[in-house]
Amino acid sequence: MEILNRGDKKYSERKFYEALECYLKALNNCDYITDSNLHTNIREKIARSYYRQGNFSEAIRHFEILEACTSGDQLIKIITLKSVCFNLIGKFTDALKSLNKLDSINSPLAVRKRLFTQGTIFLRLGQYVTPDYLEKAENSFLEVANLTDDSQVLQKTYRNLGTCYNFLGKFCKSLKYLNQALKLTDNEHTISYTYHELANTYIKLGDLKKALDLLQYCEKIASSNDDHFGLAYTFMNYGEYHFAQKCLSEGESSTNIAIDNFLKSLSFPEISYCYKLLNQYFHAHDSSKAQVYFREYNRFKSKLVV
Repeated sequence: MEILNRGDKKYSERKFYEALECYLKALNNCDYITDSNLHTNIREKIARSYYRQGNFSEAIRHFEILEACTSGDQLIKIITLKSVCFNLIGKFTDALKSLNKLDSINSPLAVRKRLFTQGTIFLRLGQYVTPDYLEKAENSFLEVANLTDDSQVLQKTYRNLGTCYNFLGKFCKSLKYLNQALKLTDNEHTISYTYHELANTYIKLGDLKKALDLLQYCEKIASSNDDHFGLAYTFMNYGEYHFAQKCLSEGESSTNIAIDNFLKSLSFPEISYCYKLLNQYFHAHDSSKAQVYFREYNRFKSKLVV
């Protein structure tokens, strides 16, 4: 189908909104076709497009439909992606519940996917709920690193270990793993997400010049790819960069831009974290504003399902 090929071309160019439009039209045309495999194929493309856009709730809806009509390695990937979506919107209990379905599938891929995705859930719980989960995240990622020599898997694993050690305050270890991740990275989009983590580590180390250079690169890549999730992370880090220099107005402005972008994905963990930062930095300077931010922090944290 020509429209499907056009969607694939747009997807490969990271034009996910245009790709989705093509895939939805293709699915509508397929209502008159009895080929169930074609239906499933298009449905998966739609789910992945929503996922890439950061529309995680809509992606979950399509992944749930796909679960009922897929098997084997494809089913493992669908279950994993649905769990990832739940994780990104802060429904951690649902993320783990979805992931538990992999226990009934006896394959090395299922074991590795479960370990890695479990690690990302623990990592986000450690970042946004309680640091008690960070050691569990670390152990999961170290186990994944021992199970595979796949460069793409190792790249993501090392990046997550870098993030984990950053939040544990082990900054030298963080830099070690993030730089290992960079050596295995082969495209600018993946590089930018590793740069986010490097920038945050440099901010905490006080090397603000390095942090700023990395963030400016991240902003350029996110803007050119219409990546509001990446843009949100960039401005969240810009906020911390400005706060580290005691520039409250600039920090507040950047953090609010981050919140606006995270709201597009309903990324409640990041939104709650942003309001926590705002409360923290305004606490000693503007108590009334700090109280407003503290209420918003509690409001969004209450949306997390642990």
